[in-house]
Amino acid sequence: MLLPLDGSTFAEQALPWAVLLARAARVRLRLALVQRVEPVSMMVDAPTPFARSFDDELSGLRRSEAKDYLEDLAEEVTASGAFALPAHRTSA
Repeated sequence: MLLPLDGSTFAEQALPWAVLLARAARVRLRLALVQRVEPVSMMVDAPTPFARSFDDELSGLRRSEAKDYLEDLAEEVTASGAFALPAHRTSA
């Protein structure tokens, strides 16, 4: 079962219900962080030499934060008796 999250407390309100359903169905709960992030290079009017490298660095940071967020939630869910896996997948 897949639970898409956006990092908000509103989205996380679905977590207890998803846990109940996953337990009842005896399935794994996959947690996915879904966010749309515009690259810095798309936000500036004129091309800048630093934009691409800044995008790469910022993307790496965001991936790391997303990974930590999902792993923490997966630990909480697993501690509650369901089996959860963080879904680590990124696309540009």
